[in-house]
Amino acid sequence: MVERVGALEQFAAELRSVLDISRETAEETVAWVNSIGQTKKLLGSTPDQLLEDTVVLLGARKESGVEVGDETEATVCYLCTENEKISLVKKIEETWRNRTYIIETHSKTIVLDNGNQQELLAVVGRKKDASYLHPSHISGEIELEEGAVSGEKNLRVGLAGDGCLLSTILTLCQENKLVCKRSSLTNLKGSTTFSDFVLCSEQEYNWTLLLDAVCLLRSLPLARRGTELSERQSLHEACYAHVGSVFTSYFLKTARHSIEKVHETVLKERRLLEESYRMFDTLHSPRTRTETQQRAHIALGQQKEIEKKIEELGCEHERQIFRTLLLFNSNVLRTNFFLSRKKAFSFRLAGDFLASEYPKKPLAVLLVCGASFHGFHVRFSEIARGGLRMIHSTEKTFASNEKNTFCECYELALTQHRKNKDIPEGGAKGVVLCYPATCDRTCKESFECYVDAVLDQLVTPPSEMVDYLGEDEILFLGPDEGTAFFMDWAAERAKRRGYRLWRSFASGKSTRHGGIPHAKHGATTLSINEYSRGIYRKLGLDERTVRKIQTGGPDGDLGSNEIKQTTDKTIAVVDVDGVLYDPLGLDREELVRLASASLTTEKFDKGLLSTDGFHVHVADKETSAGGIAVPCGLGFRNTFHLIDSFTADVFVPCGGRPGSVTLDNAHQLLDRNGVPRFKYIVEGANLFFTQEARLFLEQSGVILFKDATANKGGVISSSMEILAALALSESVFAREMVAEDGTHTPLYVAVVRSVTETIKRKARLEFEFLWASWTQSKRTRPISLLSDELSTLMAGMKETIEAALLKTVWKTKEMKRRSIIDALPSFFTEMFSAEKIVSEIIPNIPEKYVRLTVAAHLAGRFVYSNPGSTDDNALASFLLSYSNGLGESKKN
Repeated sequence: MVERVGALEQFAAELRSVLDISRETAEETVAWVNSIGQTKKLLGSTPDQLLEDTVVLLGARKESGVEVGDETEATVCYLCTENEKISLVKKIEETWRNRTYIIETHSKTIVLDNGNQQELLAVVGRKKDASYLHPSHISGEIELEEGAVSGEKNLRVGLAGDGCLLSTILTLCQENKLVCKRSSLTNLKGSTTFSDFVLCSEQEYNWTLLLDAVCLLRSLPLARRGTELSERQSLHEACYAHVGSVFTSYFLKTARHSIEKVHETVLKERRLLEESYRMFDTLHSPRTRTETQQRAHIALGQQKEIEKKIEELGCEHERQIFRTLLLFNSNVLRTNFFLSRKKAFSFRLAGDFLASEYPKKPLAVLLVCGASFHGFHVRFSEIARGGLRMIHSTEKTFASNEKNTFCECYELALTQHRKNKDIPEGGAKGVVLCYPATCDRTCKESFECYVDAVLDQLVTPPSEMVDYLGEDEILFLGPDEGTAFFMDWAAERAKRRGYRLWRSFASGKSTRHGGIPHAKHGATTLSINEYSRGIYRKLGLDERTVRKIQTGGPDGDLGSNEIKQTTDKTIAVVDVDGVLYDPLGLDREELVRLASASLTTEKFDKGLLSTDGFHVHVADKETSAGGIAVPCGLGFRNTFHLIDSFTADVFVPCGGRPGSVTLDNAHQLLDRNGVPRFKYIVEGANLFFTQEARLFLEQSGVILFKDATANKGGVISSSMEILAALALSESVFAREMVAEDGTHTPLYVAVVRSVTETIKRKARLEFEFLWASWTQSKRTRPISLLSDELSTLMAGMKETIEAALLKTVWKTKEMKRRSIIDALPSFFTEMFSAEKIVSEIIPNIPEKYVRLTVAAHLAGRFVYSNPGSTDDNALASFLLSYSNGLGESKKN
């Protein structure tokens, strides 16, 4: 029996009958049961991606302990009333037995029948115009609606985790002469806390002011909320004190102090804080329509007065703090600080404010501060790309992570800039430091708030934000540590926010969003292995006999693909669970099994280890491994690569924190006689080695290819994914690139094939160039320096060629057309005619991006084909020859 349910009301009626609940209750209810881990199998997507569906099926909280067939009660959460429990599971099982439902939604058809009734997640009864979502999707939202009684307003504020604004908002209401008739606090099993208020005003009141104030409070860390309103300062001033302290803490010219210490100093000098904020308000508040030049003139006068008072402070450290606060004021080019409905503060700064300790000044720095995090985004060119990573901290590690957050972001962005030598975009990186008390759910919200604050910079009209930049910016985000599964959300959010380039805003998306997932296709590892195999090829080694140690396990992107793509004799794998080791070589079939299932080394069949093999778990205490005493498994895992008892031919770090090997400990990678414990190193993980450590190891005889060279496959994949999203029309992209059911079109297959071939080809070209340059120097010049020089050369060539295009390659429209087609990835010419590329593809790509695409293509052809002769005359000759070739093509 098949019943086709096409209308929500019919389906909801049957649901209410099954649950034996009233219509009124069902319309206010979100119910879910534990699905024994089958959420993705049933939906094929996350709940986030089903928000627009007529029928929403939501995942469960594992801790509910409910399985279908179990009579344990499942929780039914009411968003407007108190929690209640009903016996749900057995009724659902009985009702769905021997019946099949085909539930039509806006985006897909979901079939529920005997085969998957055990995987039934939940069913939602709701009002037609309402959207009741899982708590993880409604956290952080603010609603202000008309109350049941005339003149009353209902205010609801949701925060992830156990955060609460109840007492603070009550104080805020008192400050604004609002009467709170009723307030309540509801926590949904620790996932979201709702503060509800019934408010009224005895006089005419602009309720937008209340919403603005609540948004400000929501963007402050919990530790700041309780005291800010009692310090006799405005809420805006309190928020300014916080974000200014974050900035000042990182960019003090004297010794760095923690954010808390800086904040204490700022609050202590109340008068200077007030005047500094007044200057910030003059420069950046859109409440007045003053021209930017006049704002700057007024602010300059304010700054001079503040500087006089700063000199009166008795402590040089305090003087430096307020000087840095003024630096913050004058270098912000755009900010959402005064916007309503923001979820975090964002500040677009000019990169040239950085001190001389940063060797290359970035084009732009973004500072983002939210309730549960702060972070940065650094980019080195107008159009740049790089991943966004989350840093999770414990109370013990937070101080160290906080100290290094900006430096890590800067170094990663600079590494990315060097890595992006073969693509149109320059380098960028984003880093989000989550505060210690945050749980995984709150870290997801931190990511969302960060992205929303970045989007504020991209989509806010000039009338709502004072703009000293004067131009639109293009910004891309990519997956990195802790964010790989959030890229779909970022793209969808950019679409909802109205960002015109939303399809290209995030790379590494799932195929459901037309993305090319790095992990699925092993993009980053493809380039890493071109360098490993290049070494083996040059030295006449058989890969199957090469002994290897790798960090990064079978549960991660790089680690799993390193296992699946290689045939070497891996003797050790270090991952989140610990250290897996066997001197005779770990069973490859078993490693591949773990990698294919994304399992950690703990799941390795220990019966396949030799007598000298072992697995040390991070939780182990007072054990031994390979004849070595191991007092702490965690410490053993973290320092395994430094222990001299374990050696191999090649070391491939595919995971680990930046700076794991520095000049201080690099000698531990040599034995007692100064002989390298690893002959070859291919650095898969970004910044695993410091540059000083790399140079030391190369001088000691190690053949080492650094991160910016070895792991560029991921950025090439992301760049080509984004180019496809930019170039294809929305209808073509949706039809040809989006795979709802896992079935790929010929165009998508061609794109993926082109990506993998391009990664291998460009990695091989760079390897051969560096090896030839190293050999030419009689192996005296470190490959790490040659790699940096190549990156600098390629970046300079891209800029030079871009500037020369109109005078050389683009002399005529036909030459321009041919050069663009020549520079585009092969899948365009494979799947589209030249006429269609010109009329329907190229017009969709921003002009700046087109120029950079051609420039990057020509820079690569010139440099890799002319080693040792890359001066201006050689470049001019190359461009002339290329232009003549385009002209000859036209004649033919």
